[in-house]
Amino acid sequence: AFKRNILRVSPDILPPGSVRISEAWVDDEPYSNFDAEGLTVKLPETKEQIRVKVRLVPTQTGEATE
Repeated sequence: AFKRNILRVSPDILPPGSVRISEAWVDDEPYSNFDAEGLTVKLPETKEQIRVKVRLVPTQTGEATE
């Protein structure tokens, strides 16, 4: 079981803040209950086993500001 049904997906080998979640799926269906920058997915309430998949993308850094 996950504490408060929160799945953390932060990769160990990448520096903090270098990626974010762009998309998530639960049992191959699009899922939107996630924190992109916090790299967490709020899991649905269920007693069944589920499959969670996320797509990580690089964060945008070094953008010019005026």
